[in-house]
This record gives sequence, structure tokens and C-alpha cells, in this order.
Amino acid sequence: MKSKNPVRSSDIRESNEKLILSIIRENRSVSQSDVVSRTGLRAPTVLRFFTDLEERGYIRKAKAPEPVVQESEKRGRRPVYYEVVPESVYAIGLEFWLESASVVIEDFSGKVVYSRLEDISQRSGENLPEYLISFVRESIHHAELEDANIIGICVAAPGQVDVETGDIIQYSRKGLADINLRDVFHDELDLPVLIQNNSTAVAWDFYINGPGREHPSLFTLLIRAGVGGSFIDNREVFITKTHTTLEIGHIAVEYNGRACDCGSSGCLEAYISEQAILEDCACIPGIHTIDDFDTLPDAEQKDTVSACLEAKSGMLAMAVRNLISLFGPEMVLIVTRSQTLSEILADQVAIEVRKQSSDRWQGETYIASATYDPLRAGRGASELLFRQFLT
Repeated sequence: MKSKNPVRSSDIRESNEKLILSIIRENRSVSQSDVVSRTGLRAPTVLRFFTDLEERGYIRKAKAPEPVVQESEKRGRRPVYYEVVPESVYAIGLEFWLESASVVIEDFSGKVVYSRLEDISQRSGENLPEYLISFVRESIHHAELEDANIIGICVAAPGQVDVETGDIIQYSRKGLADINLRDVFHDELDLPVLIQNNSTAVAWDFYINGPGREHPSLFTLLIRAGVGGSFIDNREVFITKTHTTLEIGHIAVEYNGRACDCGSSGCLEAYISEQAILEDCACIPGIHTIDDFDTLPDAEQKDTVSACLEAKSGMLAMAVRNLISLFGPEMVLIVTRSQTLSEILADQVAIEVRKQSSDRWQGETYIASATYDPLRAGRGASELLFRQFLT
């Protein structure tokens, strides 16, 4: 029988240190007694951690939050509050897909200190990694950061991504396949590199900063050139045994249906990607790009679009119903680059799911819409890096 590696005291110390830093960062300012009550650690132990973290420049004394009378204050002892030092560390988030690339740099407090968006629609896959590295390097320069203060970069990539090895297994739309992004970025930038799927970066931002904040479990469907999915439950991102996020776009929704880029047929992506939606709505005057859905002149034309999308929404609802049965999320978020399109799809899917659902779980999952924002996706990537840094 294989013996387990013993748990070292240094591992426990590092784990407790990260837990304390995480609590301080998430709550903006906390006292040592707050940390004692939240963690169960002994007060002298917490004192040692606070002293060490303050000496190393990670935390500093802060103003007390809104006055709350505590027992200690009644006896004349006011607790000292602490906050993270914003400039102590920085995280870089990079998100890219067929059309654009965004870089967001956050300080330790979560404030965005630099952001930049670039159109990459005309760039080939062969030269794309080199360009993205240059893009990040220029962003670091413009933000005037020292490498020693950067904890790393999270690259949120499209397509099928192995988040453990850092490989892009395939992203046919840019001709990227069998390339290890982690090695490529690390070799050029000499920084720690976290690789994630861009659906997860989008989902994480909505989970901590958007409509998902009130729901412990969130399933996000991102509809752009393809259809991506990410499931987050109690701040944990679901990863398959093959180290990928969920290939939602290739769920079969019609037997022997439309041909898909993956080589199969009847995949959800063949009906609900941006290109498929635009092709099926081509008969509607004024609809040529995804942005056109947000400039519909009147309610009557919006009704026409809704009618055109009804069959697609039915297929999307079928996939969503199956995902709800499998994962049981409290919220499903449908994200596209158009607010109007997201709302139409979410409304129709909610109606169809209610029709198709059994009474056992009907109504337990809230279906909502959101609009894709590349800079928010970049911020989601940088927050994923802070999450790794603090766990």
C-alpha cells in the first residue's frame, strides 16, 4: 500500500496565512477578533499571522467600518481593523477569442489599475501567441509595474483547453491546436501562468461581481462564435476528469441535424452560435450583425426576432433542462454580446424549461441574461488568478 505524504507544519501555516489574507481581502477591512471567530484559530496564532503579514507589506491598519458596538468596545477596547495593501501584489488577466483580446490588471484590493482592448479579428492563429505576449508586455510597461510585484497572469483562452497542462487542444477558428499556452507565455514573460477557458473567466466575474452574487451555484452559457459553458458551485469551478471545462456547444439537440465544425451533426452550436443566429435571422430587415439586435426600431420588430428565435430557444431550453437535471444550479445565466438577444433567449428558455420541467424541481433554478463585456472577462481572469494565489 502506497504511503501518503505527511502533512508538514509549513503547509498548514501557508494554508492558514492564505485563508486570513482571503478573509481580509474579501471583507475590505476586518479585525483580528473577526478572523478568530471566522476561522476558529486561537487569538495568539492570529496575532502572529497579522504581525507577520503587516511586516511583509501585505496588510496595513485601516479605518474601522461603520460603527458597530461590540462587547470589547463597551469595556473600552476598540478593535484594530486591517485591510490589504493594494500595491503589494498585482494580477494580470488576459481573455481572447475570435474577435478581440483584453488585458486587465488589478491590484490586491481588486481595483483595476490598467485595462486595454484590441481587435484581433484579422490576426492569424500562427502569429497570435506572439502578438498576445507582446500585448501583455506592453500593458505591464504602460501600467509601470515591477515584475516582482506581479503574482502572474491568467490566460482565458477559447476552444477546448486543458487547464491542468495549459494546452489548447483545439480552437479551429484561429487555427490553434496542440499548443501549450502556459509554456509559451511563461518562457517569454517569466511569470507564473494560469490557463483557463474563457467561459470560466466570464462566469467568475458574474459570480463575484454580477447577478450570480446572490446564488451559491451558477451555470453560465456563453454564446459567441461557439457555445461555452462553466459551472461554479460554492466558489469551486467544475472541471472534468480530462481537465477541461464543459463542452456545452457539442451537446446533441437534434438527431442527424445540421453539420457542426467538430465533424458531428445536430450539436447545439450548429443552431445557437452567433453565425447560426444571424443566418436564420437574415430575412429580418436591419439584422446583419449581433450589434443590430440592440438597435431594433420598435416592439413589433423585436416580436419578429422573438418568433424567428423560437425554435432555437427550444433547442437551447432542451440543453438547459438537461444541465439543470445534472448539476442543479440555483441560477443559469445566458450571455451573448447583445443585451436584447440575451434577454430574448433567456425569456424564451425560461418559459420552455417551465413547460418541460417536472414539479419536483420546477422553479428552483432562476434563468437570467447578461451581456458579454471583454474587459469584465479580463477582470474575471485576473480574479481567478487571485483565487489561486489565496488557496
